[in-house]
Amino acid sequence: MSEIADYLRSVVESYIDREIDTDAFRERFVGTYVHVRNASGDTEANKLADRLMLPYAEFSAGHRSEDSLRSELANAIRYATAERRET
Repeated sequence: MSEIADYLRSVVESYIDREIDTDAFRERFVGTYVHVRNASGDTEANKLADRLMLPYAEFSAGHRSEDSLRSELANAIRYATAERRET
């Protein structure tokens, strides 16, 4: 994975493993997401950020529990990893 995609993945894994709380995850994820979407030509990081944003947005809007968010983020990471191996 690219450096930015690796960072996103590590943030998600830290959150899934409960090494960081929701506020720390939000701060790191949103800041990186904005950078990826606005300033990065990194296709891999963009794809991963897109996969992570929907469950995060649903959680932020109150439509998803924190456990559900962790589960969906884990699925997004697994999918991105599998997709990368196929290329």
